[in-house]
Amino acid sequence: MLKTIKTRYLLLGLMLLNVFAFILWQVSQTDRNTGLFNSVNFFLFGLFLVFFWFFLQSILSQRQELSNTIERLNEENVLLRDDIKVLKEELDQYRAPKVSAMLNSKSAERLVALIGQLKQDSSDSRGALYYILAAIAREYPICCGLVLAKKKHSDEFCVEGKYALDESYVIDAASVIQGLDSQVLTEGDAIAHIGVPADYIKAASGLGGSDKVNIYLLPLIVDGTVVGVVEIASFSNLPVVAVWNSIKDEISSLLST
Repeated sequence: MLKTIKTRYLLLGLMLLNVFAFILWQVSQTDRNTGLFNSVNFFLFGLFLVFFWFFLQSILSQRQELSNTIERLNEENVLLRDDIKVLKEELDQYRAPKVSAMLNSKSAERLVALIGQLKQDSSDSRGALYYILAAIAREYPICCGLVLAKKKHSDEFCVEGKYALDESYVIDAASVIQGLDSQVLTEGDAIAHIGVPADYIKAASGLGGSDKVNIYLLPLIVDGTVVGVVEIASFSNLPVVAVWNSIKDEISSLLST
């Protein structure tokens, strides 16, 4: 009951009324009976102290209630912030695949357009399929790469283009093919090797390098047959595998024309 605002106003009114009664008593006693006068004074003063004590208790009760409310709101605020954080993480997880798919789709469109454009403008001076490496290098931050093509009427491969590799550096195409995954040659799917040690790269593909890099193997398919492989290296983790697998039919059409 002491925590209500009405109670505090009532106590405040009673204290004011008590003061008014005390003043009125003082003024009205012209012919004072000392005993009665003092007794009434003590009574009014005591009554005022009682009202004042209840008034203080009311204020203190409100203060404690406010303190408890603030503490509870702080706890709820922490819980709400945790809930918001969880919801944000869930939203990011929900949005990330869609954003990634959208970016990959745009990247795929650009890459197909680049390959088609560079094919029309290409010369054979740096290899018949060099334009594919050039297009990939424009779309993604690769450090080097090469493209291998199957020889006519043979299962052997030869180097048809190099990017950011010394032209005088001789690459054994046979050793490169031996190091490729069967998934690339038989199933025609692009794959990636993340964090490949430098020694492995040099031995398997001749790309070299002094740090760990990511290797991406991109098959070139014509009429359902793998006729070539693009091998690129990058220090970045690229979405090129997903992009390439989504456009390999379009690349096949470009190679056939």
